[in-house]
Amino acid sequence: MIRSALSYPSKKNLVLQCLRRMSSLVSTSVSEVHPGVAHVTMHSPPVNSLSLSFCQELSQNLQVIHKDKSIDIILLQSDIPGIFSAGLDIKEFTQPKERLMEFWTAFQQLYIDLYGASQTTIACMEGSAPAAGCMLALSCDYRVMTSNTKAKIGLNESLLGIAAPPWLAQQMMDTVGSRVAELSLWRGTLYAPEQALAIGLVDELHENPRERALELAVAEFQKIPRQARAASKTLTRQKRLKHFHQERQADLEHFVNFITQDAVQTQLRGYLQQLAAKKNKK
Repeated sequence: MIRSALSYPSKKNLVLQCLRRMSSLVSTSVSEVHPGVAHVTMHSPPVNSLSLSFCQELSQNLQVIHKDKSIDIILLQSDIPGIFSAGLDIKEFTQPKERLMEFWTAFQQLYIDLYGASQTTIACMEGSAPAAGCMLALSCDYRVMTSNTKAKIGLNESLLGIAAPPWLAQQMMDTVGSRVAELSLWRGTLYAPEQALAIGLVDELHENPRERALELAVAEFQKIPRQARAASKTLTRQKRLKHFHQERQADLEHFVNFITQDAVQTQLRGYLQQLAAKKNKK
């Protein structure tokens, strides 16, 4: 589930009412933190895997926040120790075709809602962010990661026998450069915090990412006129978003065709069996 903590004046407003209605699917809480700053906290034990319902709920939260003109900064964080998000829920990949299409459509929408948010977004990573967890971070404008050496970040899909979608691979290339991204993608490299900082995958390391992100939001980002931040973001991201919308259906079809191949399904089911065996040994 996903809990969202937003800053509000004392009066009830549209965002508060909408978030309360969403709570029928996922536990959602709202609390005053700081004027203009929204805290979206992921909480889907054990590792914040992106299932269909998780993607939909996170998108819904973002869409509602987008409508509140008093919110200009979004902090994305997790309250599960040691993990930001472990990425896509692999169990979704073994579902019937109709469910696969619904799942991937929701994942695409989540990318649009986060990458295309008009507000300034900061990823507060207090733990690991592999695969689609890395996508969540890459889609934010600024990334603050824990300095804990146990944490890892990267696109490791190739180790599961699948590949990152083209638009996610492009995000990686835009962030760290083509050659580093190319090697990272086919090797499935997961980077320790210092390594991630060195290649530009994250922007800062801090022992308390939430504290640092809030400090940045208040002391630095909010001092830049909101309209200037939004306009600059549009200039740098609109081309990618336009291309994504043009290729969205093709991306959906490619995903479904690839993931339903017998060889890929065998690989994925084998991986799930390994996870189940490890769980039973504990």
